[in-house]
Amino acid sequence: MNAALPRIHGDLVAVFDADHVPTVDFLERTVGAFCADPKLFLVQTPHFFVNPDPLEHNWRVFGRIPSENDMFYHVIQHGLDSWDASFFCGSAAVLRRKALLSIGGLPGQSITEDAEAALLLHANGWRSAYIDRPMVAGLQPETYSSFVSQRVRWAQGMMQIMLIHNPLTLPGLRWWQRLAYFNSVFFWLFPWARLVFMLAPALYLIFGLHVYQANLAQFFSYALPHLAAALLTNQVLYGRVRWAFISELYELAQSFYAASGIWRVLRNPRSPRFLVTPKGEQREQVFISQLARPFYVLILIGFLALGFAAWRWINDPAARETVIITVAWQIFNLILLAGVMGVLLERQQRRVAPRMPSDARASLWVGNGAQVNARFADLSASGCRLILDQSVAGRYGDEMTLEVHVDVLQRTILIPTRVAWIRGQEMGLHFEPESVAMQRDIVALGYGDSRRWVAFRQQRESQERPILSAAWFLVRHGWSGTAAHLWQLGREGVQGALRFILRRQERGVTPRHS
Repeated sequence: MNAALPRIHGDLVAVFDADHVPTVDFLERTVGAFCADPKLFLVQTPHFFVNPDPLEHNWRVFGRIPSENDMFYHVIQHGLDSWDASFFCGSAAVLRRKALLSIGGLPGQSITEDAEAALLLHANGWRSAYIDRPMVAGLQPETYSSFVSQRVRWAQGMMQIMLIHNPLTLPGLRWWQRLAYFNSVFFWLFPWARLVFMLAPALYLIFGLHVYQANLAQFFSYALPHLAAALLTNQVLYGRVRWAFISELYELAQSFYAASGIWRVLRNPRSPRFLVTPKGEQREQVFISQLARPFYVLILIGFLALGFAAWRWINDPAARETVIITVAWQIFNLILLAGVMGVLLERQQRRVAPRMPSDARASLWVGNGAQVNARFADLSASGCRLILDQSVAGRYGDEMTLEVHVDVLQRTILIPTRVAWIRGQEMGLHFEPESVAMQRDIVALGYGDSRRWVAFRQQRESQERPILSAAWFLVRHGWSGTAAHLWQLGREGVQGALRFILRRQERGVTPRHS
């Protein structure tokens, strides 16, 4: 990007990740802000994703719960924007070229050069704006390992910004901008807090360390009202974008590896290297993530702590009230770990292009001049699922033509298709474009209208759950995911043993008692 900046002459630069597809109204809704404010350096819009993250995919809940990104892009960026501190997120944004050139282009001192650039430009008196309308369709990491790789990079980059630039002392920032940037950076220390939270009850139950000094009366008088107030406040303010206990689950899933990544930055702020996040990965088989072992250790420690709790209950009657509190704490931790077990079980992902819901109307030319009316159930760049007004099973061939009006193009297009499957009045079609222009029309149909992304986000946020219902959701999916994880662990163990025996036999060595 820095190599390109001196070679272009436009006043503004639109930035998109390689896997981000903008809607046709992106520039219409962003460029005007630069005309109104000559000191504006950035208009940032949300990152919207058309595929599930590892939790959504492996729990099979995509579209049924708010996206993990919604809290940041639908709430936090709004708050930052009100203090003129919304920052560049690397894509789905328009920047003023003059502003970028004034700081020598995108800085490279951290591996989160987007937030670093925004910090330096705010310090130089430039302003930013945030428009909360999803106008890109992108991909997020689908496997746990790629998800962790991305989040460790973010954590390391934000720690680098803190150590190299320190928003609390950087000249040029207003005091509210200092607080906003410090908050954005300080958040990424959550891995250490989360790990301490996971280990604290075991430290008491096993070693007798008094990590929590209170009896039951004090707990119910002080701690429980505080916890209830925090949960209720979060539910009222943010329940539509983040269900109760989901933040704890996402943080725990990242904590082990993000904590070690942050430690490396604290030892040497310039040590991290930028690693591209894998996207669009396909998986033919179910398997357990190779990063699961630390969580096995935490689970073993948790159950060991419960065993010591029984011993402590019998041998230290005076401490029974504290034992009750820490056992409840430990059980909550095990419920969270059970949820992570479901995330660590990588389920199959065979589809090349993710499909998103659509309710647009279409007509299907099925051959011999016959036409069947239909509506989309879902749609991607490579195919769709249709619900037909009448079944056509067995009556026509595999090649059909789809006719649909594309609002953003203001015209009707024809798409050659091949039938993938038919079940009653449902049909799966694979698009077979005959030219680049036809492929462009298909992209406009699938990704060109931001109203589709707005509607999907609103539908997802409308499924707000009460606190107790969200807790039951966590327990149900956690234990079902754990059961599936253990089943897969047993299968992989048996398969590994069989492979070992076969290798020994191939070498002419028969194991004893085989």
